[in-house]
Amino acid sequence: MSTTNSTPNTPHAGQAGSPYRSELDALRERKESLEKELAGVRQQATELSTLKAREEQLARELEGVDARLRNGGVPKRALPLLDQVRVASPCSASWDKMVGDEHVRFCLSCEKNVYNLSSLSRDAAEALLEKHAGGEMCVRYYQRADGTILTQDCPEGVKKKRRKKLALAIAGAGAMAAATAIAFGRETCHTQGIVAGGIQPLPPPEPSAMGTTAPPSDPTPPTAPTVTAKLGELPPKAMPLTGVVAPRPQPLTGKRAPVQVGKVTR
Repeated sequence: MSTTNSTPNTPHAGQAGSPYRSELDALRERKESLEKELAGVRQQATELSTLKAREEQLARELEGVDARLRNGGVPKRALPLLDQVRVASPCSASWDKMVGDEHVRFCLSCEKNVYNLSSLSRDAAEALLEKHAGGEMCVRYYQRADGTILTQDCPEGVKKKRRKKLALAIAGAGAMAAATAIAFGRETCHTQGIVAGGIQPLPPPEPSAMGTTAPPSDPTPPTAPTVTAKLGELPPKAMPLTGVVAPRPQPLTGKRAPVQVGKVTR
């Protein structure tokens, strides 16, 4: 009689059906789970950024519509962009060391274009600022004593340019230099100094309203002074005096009574 020894099969850790999971498999599953969750969060963050931008846009539009309603439907005239320029980060880079012309030069330090607003007319400067509205921009300009920006079409500057042209036309070689020095001996439009640097982002222009343009309203005539009517009877007219003119009184003649001086008794 043969005896058969039956030994139970003990499953190894790597075999299928093992009740123990490999640590590497658990890490891989965790990685996949984190990647999926991170992708979802990033998608939500992108959507949130889009919603945030839309929220700001709607808030600005609502503010504009509300302002027009308060103004009787007439759009409020925006402040010119040239009057909103504020240098946020002043720059001390030399204009002479930049590459370019009198209107725009390239700064080798910050590798950006620097625009000379004072070399442009006011309309050209407004168009340039509107083109770069909402973004970064480096500028350079002359500033008046009151803080406003000097442009090429400054009234005082135009007058002095005309005087210079007249001096060049009528003066000789020696007198021409003297006349030019007299015409430009002072800074144009009382400039206070040069301002340069990166400006604060300017607001984008408001979208124009669609529809038929309303005819221009007639200018309001000057208001006449208000006259208050008073009701009642007119006073009777004064009657002229008639009759013989009385003779003038004759001066008194004769001796005057003596004046008595003394203590008054009661």
